[in-house]
Amino acid sequence: MEQWSAATHEISSGRKGAEPLVSFYRKKMKKILAVICLVALLPLTLQAQNTRVSTAEKWDVSVRTYDKDSKDPGPGYEFIVRVKGKPFTARGRGFSYPLDMLEQFGNVWLVDADFDGHTDVLICLGTEPAANGVNKRYDAWLYNPDDGKFYCPDTFCKIPNPSVDKENTRVVGYITDSDGRTKICSEYYWQRDGNIQQVGETWKEK
Repeated sequence: MEQWSAATHEISSGRKGAEPLVSFYRKKMKKILAVICLVALLPLTLQAQNTRVSTAEKWDVSVRTYDKDSKDPGPGYEFIVRVKGKPFTARGRGFSYPLDMLEQFGNVWLVDADFDGHTDVLICLGTEPAANGVNKRYDAWLYNPDDGKFYCPDTFCKIPNPSVDKENTRVVGYITDSDGRTKICSEYYWQRDGNIQQVGETWKEK
């Protein structure tokens, strides 16, 4: 009986410092369960990412441009877009550019300009003659999903040749340097008041 008792003790505890067999398998099972949970949650994570992407709307926008208007003299535009089955209409004003600079006036650019996951409507105001080239400017009509309306900050149209940098959540504008090739770039960030503002120093790109 004493030998059996000694053997039982040796099997359950093993050599000095070794963990019990039950505790060893319990830790192994925890690791296996953790891997299973990660694999099970992966499709849900991908689905959540797809949901964020799918919030971007595909607007059907119609734009009418005109040279003069009794209420707003000079080139102007009116655009209509359907939001939740109802038409939303807004008007804006272009710049008094030469007629050959208004060829692109009224062109539509659909992009998430303020990085909130919703598609906004950008209306081209034409190309502005400059000393070393031309500058294209846009009105940005930002979509507000809470009330289904678009709002146009008066600061966006001041950005020359804007491009939307989604990775860094910024808008980049540029003018052409005196050599006619180098771009002098600036970066703009949206502020809490809904306007966009230049931040930091300019830099040059070939």
